[in-house]
Amino acid sequence: MKLQKGNFLVKSIDELENGLIDNNGKNKIINLEYMGQFEYEGNAIPISRMFIEYYKENYYFYPTEIFNKEEKQMYVFANSNLINEKIKQNPNFITDLSNFNINRNYSLWEYINKPSKECLYDFWWNIEGDYFILFGEENKKIISFFIEEAYNRDGGKEEIKTKLLKIGYKI
Repeated sequence: MKLQKGNFLVKSIDELENGLIDNNGKNKIINLEYMGQFEYEGNAIPISRMFIEYYKENYYFYPTEIFNKEEKQMYVFANSNLINEKIKQNPNFITDLSNFNINRNYSLWEYINKPSKECLYDFWWNIEGDYFILFGEENKKIISFFIEEAYNRDGGKEEIKTKLLKIGYKI
C-alpha cells in the first residue's frame, strides 16, 4: 500500500472561498507530492478520488488516539462499510494503526513519533484503500470541501459511475 503525501493550499476553511483558482476556474485545495509514474500516469489518484466521491455518503471521520505535537487529533476519513467490516474482524482496527500503513510510511511515522521534527505534509492519502489520514478539526473541513468540489467537477454520482465503468471498474 502506498500513502500519497499532500499539502493543503489553504490553511483554514475561511480561505476556501477566496482560495487559489486553477486554469479551469476551480478551487485549488490540495497539492500532492509526486510519488511515481503509476500514481499519475496510471490514473490511480483520480480513480481513488472518484471512488471516494461516488461513495461519499458512506465516508466518515474516525478519530484515533494519536495527537500531533500541536495536540491535534488524528482522523481517518474512510468508507464506513469497509471500516465496520474490518472492526468485525478486529475490534481494535481503528486503534491498531498499522492497519493504516503508519509503520510503512516514514513521513507519517516520523510525524507521529518524532514531534520535534517539522512536518512537510498536511495529510496522507491511501490511494489503494481510498482513505485519508489527517490531523485536526479544521483539516476535516478542508478534506470535505475538496471531495465536494471534486464531486461537482466530476459531474455527480451518475457521471462518476459512467467514468468508472468506462475504465473497467465495477460499482
